[in-house]
Amino acid sequence: MRKFRLFAVALLYILLLPAMSSAQERSIAGSVTDQKGNPLSGISVLVQGTNHGTITDEAGKFRLAIPSNAVLLISGSGFRSQTIRPE
Repeated sequence: MRKFRLFAVALLYILLLPAMSSAQERSIAGSVTDQKGNPLSGISVLVQGTNHGTITDEAGKFRLAIPSNAVLLISGSGFRSQTIRPE
């Protein structure tokens, strides 16, 4: 009986783990500009180490759901890639 209870608790934890991790996500919004402050469109904004991301719109703006400890990789053709940790 004790082994079954331990198995049931472990199974419940495994099933709830994705729900718990998604609760730690937050939505961020931002913009990407050049050194003169001009908006950059078509720039890739990715959560580093994943394929989860988006690209900036024509005004250089983006919106993305990220984990609380995410590091963003910002890259675009003809530009040096940069990583940032959102506050």
